[in-house]
Amino acid sequence: MAKGKLFVEKRRHRRYEKDYNVTYKLLPKDISVTHSTKKGRTVDLSIGGARIEGEVVGKAGDIIRIEISAKKEQNPVTVMAEIRWVKQGAFGLAFVALKEDEAATITEILEGD
Repeated sequence: MAKGKLFVEKRRHRRYEKDYNVTYKLLPKDISVTHSTKKGRTVDLSIGGARIEGEVVGKAGDIIRIEISAKKEQNPVTVMAEIRWVKQGAFGLAFVALKEDEAATITEILEGD
């Protein structure tokens, strides 16, 4: 038997390799602070979250507003997400308070292409 670490998948939702344009903005904890909108790309996407390549705008636990522009969608889907992890040039998101119509749109995106 080979020695090594055993990888156990902890995600509740399967991630799909999807490459879409996104715009995102850190939501301020202090209303007197404003943050600029940034652009990036999805690396992978699920109904529960996404991995984004782009300028890191916060730290784990911060909330951002993200717009995902899928190739076949006319309007981007806008969701709120919590930053779960941060690495140089990338960060992981968990969607929060996903509305039924947003979940349906993301499901359509995942099943498309």
